[in-house]
Amino acid sequence: MSDSQPSSSQSLASRYPQYGDCVKGLVPAREVSLLSGSSGAGKTTLLMQLLAALQHGEAFLNRFEGPADLTIGIIGADRSFRTTLVLAERAGADLQRCHLRSLVDDRDIDLTALRYQSFDLLQRLIRGLIDKGVTLLMVDPLIVFFGGDTKAYFSNAAPLIALNRLCNDSGLTILGTHHATKARTDQGFKRRQDRIGGSGGALQGFSSTQLFLDTPEEADNPADGPSMLRIIHHLHPPADIPLQRTDSGLFVPATTELPASLDSTSKRILEAIPPATDMRRAFLATKLPDVPQATFDRHLLQLCEAGVVVRARQGYYRRQA
Repeated sequence: MSDSQPSSSQSLASRYPQYGDCVKGLVPAREVSLLSGSSGAGKTTLLMQLLAALQHGEAFLNRFEGPADLTIGIIGADRSFRTTLVLAERAGADLQRCHLRSLVDDRDIDLTALRYQSFDLLQRLIRGLIDKGVTLLMVDPLIVFFGGDTKAYFSNAAPLIALNRLCNDSGLTILGTHHATKARTDQGFKRRQDRIGGSGGALQGFSSTQLFLDTPEEADNPADGPSMLRIIHHLHPPADIPLQRTDSGLFVPATTELPASLDSTSKRILEAIPPATDMRRAFLATKLPDVPQATFDRHLLQLCEAGVVVRARQGYYRRQA
């Protein structure tokens, strides 16, 4: 290799100078991510809450932050924006600050193209929004534009590859919704991502973060218990966030009380972990020098099993929000 010829790593670095997260720890920038859930689980409501948090410069679900300078677009495919407007107002989001396209509301969109050239139509809509400066695009739902058999691997893989190319070249980030297979009482899923409807393998392999919104009964909780937002990120450990719905239907992090069965040692471990901080296990153990290591590890495991502490990443732990 000549001195003037860049190495492969240098070439990659020059091609991806702005790689990172659009929403820190949740949605990678310049890629396609998916929010899945069964019909009625609350996917659109959760999108509107993310929109409101970004517009107000607040942390989504008290933990995920994004830049304040995002220009946001929304493509609605399955219903009028009348319903979305109601959900947005409840969440505190302002749709007038967004660039909107709707298959129902926009009569200049040729529905014949949706039937015969659906992905071409999506790309035209996206490029029009890119021209308006959109940097984060929510597509609700995304799969309607893929056409063909949603269970066929290539029918899902090829559009996702094309969208990832478009995102990388333009600086756009896409978060699309998708229907998940509704869990039955007699059907178990070994992995949360197996719930994705259609060709799950392609949707998982060719998208970045997959978010799964489970209803209480699907998350094996009582009817009045929490929903569960399950996060599979290609660059971060998986996470499950229990959510409760308010009287207005909005999602808030479920309050987690320390079970009565946990003793004073567990409470001391919990108190030693500062809020919103990833604490290294070895350093955390030094906070309780009088507790034997085996006892410490046993109580830390009990806290994790109770859901009041989560493993943030290898060797690090965090209090559940």
